[in-house]
Amino acid sequence: MVYVTNVAFIAQNLPNNKVRVAVVNATTGEGIPYATLNIKRNNYASNVEKKSTVKCEQDGTCLLTVNNTETIEVQPVGDGDAFAPYSPINYYYYNDNGVKNTEYTSVFTDRKVYKPGQKVQVSVLNYTLLNTPNIVPNEGKTLEVVFKRCQL
Repeated sequence: MVYVTNVAFIAQNLPNNKVRVAVVNATTGEGIPYATLNIKRNNYASNVEKKSTVKCEQDGTCLLTVNNTETIEVQPVGDGDAFAPYSPINYYYYNDNGVKNTEYTSVFTDRKVYKPGQKVQVSVLNYTLLNTPNIVPNEGKTLEVVFKRCQL
């Protein structure tokens, strides 16, 4: 599905389980006065979804309280534009379900498509996501990157 909207949001994590959300005009980056945030909170432990609405301040910002057992999605609404999709503002949660550490590897290249014989520039980030909101880089670890010839 394609959404055409001129409303976006920016989320900033703050101390003490707070998140400042600014609802902005996607073209200018200016805050939208008294914009609205539709909020969906999903508690991981109980699998219960709660919906609410928050009215932003004159500068387009509002302050949300979050906890580490829920995921939160927001839908910014402003200037009569209600076409932005719900999007997450927090990308992790803490849940002590027995999984202590999870290792991830992200591979980045300098372009998406290469011609035969072109040099491929690669950056690799290897890290461990602890069973808390902490990420630790895996320093000194040797990784092997293997490229295989793809045929369409």
